[in-house]
Amino acid sequence: MAIESSSPRYRGLVSGVIESGYYWGGYALAAFTFASLRDYFGTRAFVAYGWRYAFLVGLAVAVIGVLLRLTVDEPSIYRELKSAGRVSRAPVIEFFSKGYRDALIALLLLAGIFWVAYATLGFLPTYLGTFLRIPPLSTVFWGLTYASLIGGVITIIGGVLSNVTRRKYAFLYYSLIGIVLAYPLTAILRSSFLASWSRLAS
Repeated sequence: MAIESSSPRYRGLVSGVIESGYYWGGYALAAFTFASLRDYFGTRAFVAYGWRYAFLVGLAVAVIGVLLRLTVDEPSIYRELKSAGRVSRAPVIEFFSKGYRDALIALLLLAGIFWVAYATLGFLPTYLGTFLRIPPLSTVFWGLTYASLIGGVITIIGGVLSNVTRRKYAFLYYSLIGIVLAYPLTAILRSSFLASWSRLAS
């Protein structure tokens, strides 16, 4: 709704801010919560029962979501279409029947975005804890917190650039940058974490 209601001049920025919530809220807040609870309870108590308290944060987010749904009005574009009697009774069927090619491209792009997100940030705790064997557990969660904060900032920058380069080319540029930097950044991540942990251990 925010993107539909925003000015075309700032639409890229608005979309970037909205998508940054995926990193800041979905990963950074979750990782920060787990890291704080682990530091507070300790590893043994956290694994036994302390992790359950993290779901209280999810409850607060759910309440905020319900309040927003009850208070935020429909976008002006939808209200205009509804008043003109142009709202489809079967929007999903119409979406795929009239523009199945564009629908397929959009679904593939979204699938690729979520696959990359889960394959990186979602796999990061397992990679650091299991493969690199970096204790304690809170170190892994703090690393995920910092990575998520950086990801949110980059998402906003990408949204702003999409207004300049057009969205199609922004997708292409980010995909090429990700392909080129994937292995070097993974190697840097491994070496930096191992160096940091060796200094802490000594």
